[in-house]
Amino acid sequence: MTLLALGLLAFVPWPWCVGLFVLGYLFQYIGHKVEGNDMGEMIPLKRALGLPVIAIVPRPTLPSLTTPQ
Repeated sequence: MTLLALGLLAFVPWPWCVGLFVLGYLFQYIGHKVEGNDMGEMIPLKRALGLPVIAIVPRPTLPSLTTPQ
C-alpha cells in the first residue's frame, strides 16, 4: 500500500495518497506486533539508540516423533 500510494501520487489527490501510505504502515505495524518482531525500518534506529532489537522471533522447536524419550 505504501508503494502504491507513492505511485498514485501523480494521478489522485494527495490526501488519498497520504491515507494509503499511513494505512499501509499501520497494517505493517500491526502485523509485526502480532508476530512479535520489529519493523525493518525501526531496527537501525533502535540499534543507533542502543535499544534491544528483535529481528526474527525464535520459534520453539517441537520434539521429534522418532527419537525415544
